[in-house]
Amino acid sequence: MLIYFQLYGTIILEVLQLKFEKNKFRSFIEKRENLAVNNNIIRKRIIAHLKVIFLDARNKYGIKTQKEFGEKYLDADEKYTSEIMNGKKNLCEKKAKRLKEYFPEYRLDWILGKDEFKTESEKTMWEIYKKGGDINKRIYAFQELAALVGYDLDYFVENEPIDVMEEKSINGYTLQSKDKSLNLTGKEIELISLDILEFVELRINSLIRQKENRLKF
Repeated sequence: MLIYFQLYGTIILEVLQLKFEKNKFRSFIEKRENLAVNNNIIRKRIIAHLKVIFLDARNKYGIKTQKEFGEKYLDADEKYTSEIMNGKKNLCEKKAKRLKEYFPEYRLDWILGKDEFKTESEKTMWEIYKKGGDINKRIYAFQELAALVGYDLDYFVENEPIDVMEEKSINGYTLQSKDKSLNLTGKEIELISLDILEFVELRINSLIRQKENRLKF
């Protein structure tokens, strides 16, 4: 009887061990798959972000080719630059920091494809948006719409260091394109956002009525 229980116990332990190993292997595979997906996302981001920086270099400094871009800003030859720009090679942190030196307005994490916040202002605006509240959401929406027509929305403060997460610390906003700049208060942005919101609501209601009228005939 004792031998039976010992044998049964051994079988149970082996089954549990196999189950543990199976789960461990499955977890390992899932982590590898997630890592592959994340690496692919980062690679695509780096390609897109490098194109933005290349266009910036061309518009601001007259850089015409990838070869010029690589030699000046990446300290790399034409072949290596092409491989980085096409995602065949990873952009290392050393070369990303070199780009950051020439283009300080861009965040290092953005250059490395870790996120989509190009500037510190964009990241801060997102953090403000995440705090919730209709006003914060409208300001963030205004920033996104302004970007679509070529304007960047930035905040400014009078005293530093500040806690940019506190609304009272932000004194105003700057709306800027290549050749135009305008300072706005939070209240002004809120009023413009409300106008846009009202227009969107009117258009949606108009479309609903059109659909309803078509269904009647």
